[in-house]
Amino acid sequence: MNTEENKLSKKREKSILELLDDAAASIDGSQEKTQSAHEEIELQLFSRLQRIGLNAIDRQHETLVRHLCNLYKVMVGIRLNGPTLKEDALLKITLDGLTEYTVKHFQEEENYMVYIGYPESDNHAKIHKEFLAKFLEIRNKIQESNSHLVNDLFFLVYKWLFDHINREDAKIATFYKP
Repeated sequence: MNTEENKLSKKREKSILELLDDAAASIDGSQEKTQSAHEEIELQLFSRLQRIGLNAIDRQHETLVRHLCNLYKVMVGIRLNGPTLKEDALLKITLDGLTEYTVKHFQEEENYMVYIGYPESDNHAKIHKEFLAKFLEIRNKIQESNSHLVNDLFFLVYKWLFDHINREDAKIATFYKP
């Protein structure tokens, strides 16, 4: 990534982080404002999602963004209400869904890379494994009653998802044009 692309990426990232903070700060607990803020975040996240041109993988990336949006909603709920029993239950369901789908996506993407003979499939799988280790480490800490780490997990997944798609997954599409 050249310097200009890096600056643009940081500018885009900063704007979504500012948007997240603004949305979370504007939520006063009313259902209408909360829903409006969540919808705005979802629109912003989906607008940043690069489609690589491989339909099955693109659909899975969209599903990962939906899981990320769900994690955002739980994160805001914890900010507003604290770690209540309800929020803890929602967090567990959300983390389980995100974890399960991430593992499934990685397995399917790795199988696809082998199927098409992608020469960097081993390195790509290694990147998945390293991310999953970081993800699971934070998730496990959250499940040990450290719900304040939800923000860390959200931003880890957010940054990784968009960087990984734009860099690594885009290479798969460049290699294999159906």
